[in-house]
Amino acid sequence: MTTTINFDKNWNNKLDCNYFTTIRDISKLDKYMQLEHRNVTILLNNKFHCKAKIISVRTCPLDKLPVNIKLLDTGNVNYDDIFNKFITSKDVVIVMLENFK
Repeated sequence: MTTTINFDKNWNNKLDCNYFTTIRDISKLDKYMQLEHRNVTILLNNKFHCKAKIISVRTCPLDKLPVNIKLLDTGNVNYDDIFNKFITSKDVVIVMLENFK
């Protein structure tokens, strides 16, 4: 069974880059730790977008996440508004993926 990660939006067109991140709520930590170094299918709005490999999983307090990471991940200067819609805890999981184009 292939594991999937679904994105509702291709923020900053990141899903088309060789490497990209997804920043998720800390409640998803166990899921992503189990997937580290494994191949996954990336979905965009529940449709196939690409295959990728999770190359690292790290945690960080949301308020300590560097501005440059927030900007790259969202492509939007209103990154705090975006993160506040999806992140409900004080900590996040930063997942780095390699795209298999």
